[in-house]
Amino acid sequence: LGLEDAGGLLSVLAGALAALALARFMGGIFGGRAGLAAGLLYAVLPLAVRTSSQPLSEGAFHALLLAAAWSGHRALRTSGPAAAAWTGAAAGLAYLARPEGLAVGLVAGLGLLVFPRRSPPARRLAAAGLLALGLLVTAGPYAAQLSARAGALRVTAKKDLAILAGATAERPVQPLSDEGLAGRPDRAAAQLARHLAEALGYWPLGLALLGIAALGSRRRPGELFLGLLVLLFLVVLFRVALTYGYLSRRHALTPGVLALGWSGVGLERLAAWIASAFGTCAGAPDPARAARRADRTVFGVLLLAAIAPLVPVALADREQAQRPLKALGIWIREHVGPEPRIAPLGYPRVCYYAGATPVEVLSHHQAVLAEIPPPGALAALGAALREAEVRIVIQSSRQPAALRGWIETISKPLHRVEDPERKRWWCARLLERR
Repeated sequence: LGLEDAGGLLSVLAGALAALALARFMGGIFGGRAGLAAGLLYAVLPLAVRTSSQPLSEGAFHALLLAAAWSGHRALRTSGPAAAAWTGAAAGLAYLARPEGLAVGLVAGLGLLVFPRRSPPARRLAAAGLLALGLLVTAGPYAAQLSARAGALRVTAKKDLAILAGATAERPVQPLSDEGLAGRPDRAAAQLARHLAEALGYWPLGLALLGIAALGSRRRPGELFLGLLVLLFLVVLFRVALTYGYLSRRHALTPGVLALGWSGVGLERLAAWIASAFGTCAGAPDPARAARRADRTVFGVLLLAAIAPLVPVALADREQAQRPLKALGIWIREHVGPEPRIAPLGYPRVCYYAGATPVEVLSHHQAVLAEIPPPGALAALGAALREAEVRIVIQSSRQPAALRGWIETISKPLHRVEDPERKRWWCARLLERR
């Protein structure tokens, strides 16, 4: 297999393991049927399938995160040393996939230290120590290397936690972001809710809300742990939106996946209500047994009804629109010198397939994306391209006409690819040195 296909295969396998880990984790909290529903819903959740079928971090991250959460729930229930150590190790491995993986270790460790349990305090303290040791072994070397390079405590190379905490005033804007959420709590909260609904799907989200309402004040053991995890992820995403002005459905997928446990509860309660409303046990020789059989039958039918609409969406070829970008990137890699400096101008996937690091200049020159750019915006973009020593720029029919026409005046065409079905095209152009 090529590197990309091998990465995609590993991502698929990790996504399958994530579905199993989610089913076991939610089954330990809400029962086997709710856990089964959560695992199956994850297995056909369109965004989860899409990200877990590509060489992306989501599949591995969710598998490790949910394994850590499953083990963390067991550690909180029993204060067992093995469960605690595995929680720390799995959370550390999840951190190596995405920095948010630390969340499970922190919440589980806090639970072992703060919340009263039947286990003696010494046993809980020892379990917390083993959890910290697991984190230190798996996550420690990478965090130490980042901190040594930065000269300060650092746990991620992607986003400085000091910026997220508001310690600095710098607010870099995500390239091509038009959401403008930075410093606007109301808009950031609305976008977070919308992305969460889109990542989870409106039908599973409705079931989750039903499950939360159906439980009422009767909380299950472990539900507080789950709720704290979801809340922590939502708070971090809200802070990211305020700081960076941008969110996406991929960001909101993780708290959405964790909410699928309540979707399973909602499905279970809906089945119980329907079975009781139709009175299927009336006149049966064993009414209690007939009621249980009717409940299981209705639950199975509802579970199939919940999964069926998601399957064709999950199996749809979402990468068809990206194939021209792949073809263009491969052409650049094969016909242009090694590691050319490319300004993707909105299409960084071309750089990925070209084997080049994208030179992102739009983060500071987004005004050129207006249909009528303000005076001096295009000239400033040209100066930035020259200063970054960009060699190739990407032009597309999807760019505003003003930007597209300006690109033609500063470059000459190299290679063009088209998507006839969607009537789109992309062109790699050689930037003239002047």
